[in-house]
Amino acid sequence: MACPQRAGCVSDKHASRTIEVGPNEALLIEARAYQHTDAYKVDRRARQIVERQVARMVQLGARFARFFGAAKVRAQIAIIAAVANLTHLASLVDAAA
Repeated sequence: MACPQRAGCVSDKHASRTIEVGPNEALLIEARAYQHTDAYKVDRRARQIVERQVARMVQLGARFARFFGAAKVRAQIAIIAAVANLTHLASLVDAAA
């Protein structure tokens, strides 16, 4: 059966048109279907909260290590996380008052 819109897709110079489907096409279709579920809305909300916290830590200097050595870098990240959490906690207390 010939496609009624074939003339819009294939020029007169070419006899046919080939469309390649990637190896993850089934996964993409599944993800697009998941976007329309209620579970996705819950997951998206949780991810937005985490992404906001990560962005705040990057603003505070978590993108680059200031020191050499894994222990010092872990200490830097712990301090940045503490500052981010304390400022978030302060904003919650301020909003409640």
